[in-house]
Amino acid sequence: MPQPDQTPGSRSRNEFSGTADNVVQVGTLYGDVVFADSAESTQRAKEFEDRYRRGIVESLDRVALFGPTPQWAETFALSSAYVDLTLTDPVSERGGLGIDEVLAGSRRLLLEGSAGTGKSTMLRALAIRALRGELPEAVAGSARPVPFLLKLRSFVQDEQLVLPKPEDFVASVAPLLDSAKPEKWVSRLLESGRTLVLVDGIDEVRDMHRGQVLDWVRSLVDFYPKAGYVVTARPAAVREGWRKELRGLGFATTRIEPMSRRQVHNFVDHWYRTIWREGRGAEDLKAWIDRERGLSSLATSPLLCGVLCALHYQCGILPATLLQLYEDGLDLLVERRDYQRAIRHHFWQLPRSVSRPLLGRIALWMVLNGRDAIPWSTAMKIATDFAFQIKGAGYRAEVPQLIHDLIEQTGTLRRSEDNLAFSLPSFQDYFAADEIIRHDHLHHLVRHAHDPTYHDVVVLAAGLAEQDVAARLLTQLLDRATAEPSYQRALRLVAAACLSVVPALPRPLYEHLHDEATKLLPPATIDEAYDLAGVVVVDLLVELARTREFTDAEAAASIRAASMIDMAGASALLELFADHASPLVQRELAAAHARDSG
Repeated sequence: MPQPDQTPGSRSRNEFSGTADNVVQVGTLYGDVVFADSAESTQRAKEFEDRYRRGIVESLDRVALFGPTPQWAETFALSSAYVDLTLTDPVSERGGLGIDEVLAGSRRLLLEGSAGTGKSTMLRALAIRALRGELPEAVAGSARPVPFLLKLRSFVQDEQLVLPKPEDFVASVAPLLDSAKPEKWVSRLLESGRTLVLVDGIDEVRDMHRGQVLDWVRSLVDFYPKAGYVVTARPAAVREGWRKELRGLGFATTRIEPMSRRQVHNFVDHWYRTIWREGRGAEDLKAWIDRERGLSSLATSPLLCGVLCALHYQCGILPATLLQLYEDGLDLLVERRDYQRAIRHHFWQLPRSVSRPLLGRIALWMVLNGRDAIPWSTAMKIATDFAFQIKGAGYRAEVPQLIHDLIEQTGTLRRSEDNLAFSLPSFQDYFAADEIIRHDHLHHLVRHAHDPTYHDVVVLAAGLAEQDVAARLLTQLLDRATAEPSYQRALRLVAAACLSVVPALPRPLYEHLHDEATKLLPPATIDEAYDLAGVVVVDLLVELARTREFTDAEAAASIRAASMIDMAGASALLELFADHASPLVQRELAAAHARDSG
């Protein structure tokens, strides 16, 4: 992106050409920008930066494990256990890229990934390395950049989004240090370009506020073009117009890839070393995941890998399906609360007949409003209505106690200032799906099924429903796909994904779904490859590749899709294309085998 000779808020070297004794040039501290400062103020800025680095890195580097764990392992150092995830460039369609490689090519980045794929953790790890001066020179330049990790959800106040000015960044990240901050410290760093502004969670603010976020990002880039910027979001939260605007501002787009076999193995090793210190139990779990095709298709994100590790450690058994993974994970959270707080001795144990419907109502409100958090006041209103309905069931606690019990005893919610959010984002979709099925709101689900934010809710609802209800849901999805060509592909995708969670369907409906899923194949581009989901799709790809010719692009995209979804099932497809003459296909084959190497 062309750099203006004089940007708003910046100063030129010519303005500070004087030779007064108390004026020093601090280009070594602030990149290419030179300021007129006394030696004392320059030293103050350096000392504050050192304090900022030490204080922030300690808080960012503490991470909690999922589920009940020994006391010494309840938190651990992220930097000692972080597994480097890989990225795909949608433009070049190159995969297997590291975050450093991507940032070396673009100082402005839109980082996309679905819930639980590790976007926030990747930003934390990036911030920690920046604070410690561990970024490569291609990313950091000649001076160590100072990161500001800004979580958009923390700027929501009374349903309004109040985004920080640059000089408020320190107060947002480290409130206790803000009063010691030298004047214009942040602005000067931004002007010099010796900063990384890490903006986490576009999807965690309401749709109506996302335009405000874009305006804020645009202003930052306009006034401080030398700074580095990384913005994260779920793909569903970023409209195409948004991507176009960000591209115009010089942002590259990249997407987090599902975890490879090697990454899963590394994650398991790190997790068990944290628990047992010598890593006992990791080999058994890795072998189990490699052996069971259903498990390998579940272990695609740090979130789900963490749940699998906790279940294996605590129970010695592993779920075979996605729905069982959620159920077992929820049981484990409750067990953790019992273990840590001795809640079994509490005068009242919140029954599931109370906790699940209330969690469902809270989750459904979030889904209906496009939110990843609910205002405390709204949660209290929902709980008040709910408490009135359950008094006949013998639950007599006041509403504040009801919410308190829900947070303390289930472990599924966390309170942050004036908001409530689910401890794992996927649980929000799970409980919303449960509530929709409980009250037979299929019409609403079908009406919104084309919306990517509803994809997981629809799939989980199909899996939670009784067979006749699931059949009705899928029939209505296919009917809408026929009636609305503009949403046909999106509706076929979500219906095909449901095949992996619905255990049984009437044969005519199953065959209809099979036919509709086949129409999605083969993927023509890498983008289409990422849209596909479910083990059944890999099987269909193998069937199709045996009966028809694929173009080079289709073959490459099919290999990418299969290797990301289910490497165990992809081996048959890789064998079919092993002797393909296209360099594009051979590159994808090599990448697929690299992903599978342990």
